[in-house]
Amino acid sequence: MWGNYEDKQVVTSKKVETLTQKVDDLPEFVVQTNENFERITSIKNKKDIIFLIVATALQITRQLIIDKYKTRLSDQDAANNTLGHNNGEYSNRSRRYYATIEEMETNHVSFDCFAKEPGIASDPNRNPSLSGFNHRFKALGHDPILGLIFGTANVMTNTVTVAKGGLLLSTYHVHTGLGHRLGTEFFTDKIDARASTALMFEKIAERIKNEGLLPVAVAMKKTIIHQLSDVRTKQSLPVPFLSYISPNIARNAANLGIDQLNIKLFTKEATLSLLINKMIEMIHTWAYDENKDGPFELYKARTTQILYYSNLFSTSSNLLIAFVRFAMGDMNAFSKIDYGGTVVTFYHLLNDPISIAKIQEDFLLSNIEKHFEV
Repeated sequence: MWGNYEDKQVVTSKKVETLTQKVDDLPEFVVQTNENFERITSIKNKKDIIFLIVATALQITRQLIIDKYKTRLSDQDAANNTLGHNNGEYSNRSRRYYATIEEMETNHVSFDCFAKEPGIASDPNRNPSLSGFNHRFKALGHDPILGLIFGTANVMTNTVTVAKGGLLLSTYHVHTGLGHRLGTEFFTDKIDARASTALMFEKIAERIKNEGLLPVAVAMKKTIIHQLSDVRTKQSLPVPFLSYISPNIARNAANLGIDQLNIKLFTKEATLSLLINKMIEMIHTWAYDENKDGPFELYKARTTQILYYSNLFSTSSNLLIAFVRFAMGDMNAFSKIDYGGTVVTFYHLLNDPISIAKIQEDFLLSNIEKHFEV
């Protein structure tokens, strides 16, 4: 009995001594474990370096491809490059609140009209104050979303609906009038009178009842084609709904580069950047070899680092080029920045170190648990 008790005391004493020694060794053990983590997760082997190079090259290639679409075209060139655009459009409007299918197909869209007959141009109470400089921010047919409603309605009824700001709007009749240029007369679209927005939609409802949805489809197609032709022009199109709130804010935003073209490009930049990251992540994960790559959790840290550095390298080069262009006098240099990709990169800069730190913490804790096993 006493022998067993003494044996247990000896064993306990040895365990305490061992644990004491392990506690004393803990600081050095933590340092060694962290060094081991850095060694295992560093991007030094051939496979990871290849993935890093390919990921960076794909991001830079994406930037170069999208950069081509940032060049603004003239209105005519943009129209010519738009599928379905009719270069033979002219003005042949014959009725109020009604355009035949043939007229819809051959006329310019009515919401693009800003010329006015003298009677309405000289009356400040009836003048819509449209011009070549502001009509894309005031005529609601140019709104990328609301235009599908108001632009379609305008095309069907030979009208133009104008945003007044503060959610107010007015509608005007567009007819075929005489224009003058360099001593030559020609037929062109002109605003000639106020119209009723409510009656415009009533007439459309009657037409749908009598003729079905074909006129609506033709008018909507015409509106969409016209909007697509405007997107890559210098004025582009306003941010959706912003003109309805305030045409002035929409115009000022466009002057700062916040317009439909840049929104579309930003979305494409970010989406394609994310897709490239996801593709690299998936392929690198599939390439995992347990015998060569060590624990899978630590391998994930290497995947994260590949995404981190590939995004950082591609964005840094893009920003550097933009600043060099600006320093050399290119005032459009900042329009070439990969804004969508930059946002994705900032996400990685903020999130990836946290993810890697969590993996390192779990690795350290699991090794500490093993270290204290007696």
